[in-house]
Parts: sequence; C-alpha cells; structure tokens
Amino acid sequence: MLITVDGLVIARRDAGDSSCYVDILTEEYGVIEILARGVKKITSQNAPSAAIFTYAVFCLDKKALTYTLNSARSKYSFHNLSADMRTLSLAAYFSEVIKYASASEQNNGGALRLMLMALYELEKGRTPALIKAVFELRASSELGMAPNLVACANCARYAGGNMFLPVKDGVIFCEDCYGAAGAAGAVFKMPPEVLKAARYTLYSPPERIFKFRAPENVLKEFSAIAEEYLLYHLGRGFKTLEYYKGLNKIND
Repeated sequence: MLITVDGLVIARRDAGDSSCYVDILTEEYGVIEILARGVKKITSQNAPSAAIFTYAVFCLDKKALTYTLNSARSKYSFHNLSADMRTLSLAAYFSEVIKYASASEQNNGGALRLMLMALYELEKGRTPALIKAVFELRASSELGMAPNLVACANCARYAGGNMFLPVKDGVIFCEDCYGAAGAAGAVFKMPPEVLKAARYTLYSPPERIFKFRAPENVLKEFSAIAEEYLLYHLGRGFKTLEYYKGLNKIND
C-alpha cells in the first residue's frame, strides 16, 4: 500500500553501501523508520529529501509496520544548522528526545510542529539557551508529562511571592503551603518572573511560544528547571545533550 506523508528527517543510519534507514517525524504516524534504497548514490533523486533535518513529502510503500521509500520531494531543508556545531548538537538533542519519547503509529502533530519551530528559531540565530528551555518544557507537554503551573496545588493561589515545583510531583505550591506539602526529591524555587516564563511556554498558542525575551538570570533558572523536569520524567539522559554542554564550556 502506498501512503503519502509530510515528515522531518531526524536521524539516519547506513544500510549497506548505497542505502540507509531514515527516521522521520510525522503528524499521522509519529516517528517511523523507512528504508531508503540507493539514496547515497550521487544520481539518486531522493537523496536531498533523505538528508538530516529535511522536511519533505514522502511517498512510502507500507507493508504491515515496514516502510520503504518510493519517492520524495523536499519542502524545506535546515542545512544551515550545520554551520555551527552548537546549534547542530542542540538540534540533534531535540531529535533524540522526540525519537525516544514518541510512539510509532500514533498521531503526534504537536511534536512535529514543535520540532519545526525549534529548528527554524535555531537557524534564525535566536539564543540557543532560550530555544532549548522552551523546547524542553513544551516537549513535556506534547509528550503528556506537563507540570501543572496554573496555581498552588493546595490553596489555588495564582500569584504572590515564590512558588515551588517538586519535580516528581509536577505541581506547584505557594510559600505558605510548600512546607506542609511534604514534597520529596528535587524541588525548584520559582520566582515570579521564572514562573511567568514557564507559564507562557506551556499555555501560549504554539506559534507564540518562542516570542518572548528573558533576562539572563531568569533564563538561567528557567533553563535549569526545564531540563531537569524533562529528563526526570523521561527517566534518562542524552549523549547529545552532554556534547552540547561540553561545546558550551569550550566556547565560554
């Protein structure tokens, strides 16, 4: 059966001298692996569409849960990401998160939209630390693990002083209720400006999530919370993230 899907190439692996396996993130089927025969040949018409971080229309031959590339047409290529190793490694980290957490054969339009927007912002030269934090927290939402930052889980207070986020529980407590909550594990204090950034990221329309600025001190706290929260609820770390952090230390 032939199917046609729009998809973003987020990973690829060699399969012999001229072919490769390509992982594409789609709206209809989540992350699927396709066999792209002959795409490593210079003469292959499908080669551009099978390149990493290319958004394309794929015509696939589907047999059960096996997909083979029939033809493809590129819609947009984020090839400029390769000009800087930090942005490239960050894009690879985003891809690794989505690939690990997205179930195959399930609708995942939110994850695809988030990936495309994040790559676009990286390519535009926006602050990588901001893009990373927004991606991590929003990804927790798209993957069904979002914290509830609406109000204090105990008294429903919306604002006033610092809030506290126990990473394990995924809810916030005000200063008055936090001591009685008995939260265990890592707990982040969220000053008003940090909470405002996190709420904006979680509750804004998708097209607005990257449209804000934050002072360096706020961004630093926000970044720490977003990363710790996502990694805890995924239950693992990522080598691409460690590589990105290593590059940052070299360039600092």
